[in-house]
Amino acid sequence: MQRGILSFSFLFFLFCGINAQMTFSPEEPSAENNACDVAQSDIFIANTSSDMVELVWRIDRVDVPAEWELQICDAITCYSYGVESTPPGDTRINRFNPDQGFTYMVKAKPNGIDGIGDMDMVLTDANDPSVVYETIPIVITITNCVVSNDEINEDSNIGLFPNPTFGTFKLTEQNSVDRISVYNIIGKEVVSFSATANGNYDVSDLENGMFLVRLFDQKGETLKVLRLSKR
Repeated sequence: MQRGILSFSFLFFLFCGINAQMTFSPEEPSAENNACDVAQSDIFIANTSSDMVELVWRIDRVDVPAEWELQICDAITCYSYGVESTPPGDTRINRFNPDQGFTYMVKAKPNGIDGIGDMDMVLTDANDPSVVYETIPIVITITNCVVSNDEINEDSNIGLFPNPTFGTFKLTEQNSVDRISVYNIIGKEVVSFSATANGNYDVSDLENGMFLVRLFDQKGETLKVLRLSKR
């Protein structure tokens, strides 16, 4: 019985010690973007123990708009948007020497959708995923994704035709256009295209109504926003 109590006490303190090895700051990581663009939260993660720690990470979406894409930059690399955990078999394990820390970055791309993203970054042992070193709550807020009338620019030379359309549309010119995104009236992106020479863009699957078409250049900056009527 005594041995059982000692074993339990040892495991308890060992578990507490493991969880106490990693710290993070700030205490409540967050980010905000008021221009419907990528928001980034920087988190400094440190190993406060006297042993080297090898860890992997994952993002748990507690309450994040489904349209948002997430990107993680860890101690080694920045992964592509959509990679929300250390890929299985990845040899780029994050190794922390004693008293060593790194800045991680969590980026959210809204894709035209306002919202508040509530997520957890979970740090686990690279050799035993059941050992959780830390769970870091992150809140990202992105607003102003609904296009206002002030943004709609009908004055430059770029236009859409036919407009109204019954299925497809083209641009009158597109030398500087790299990407085309179509949004419904509440600001949700419903379809997007890579701009091509003499491109014919198919919106036949969309419901009839009024849409906003945002044109982006190669830097991701908005060139123009136009109205499109689908019939």
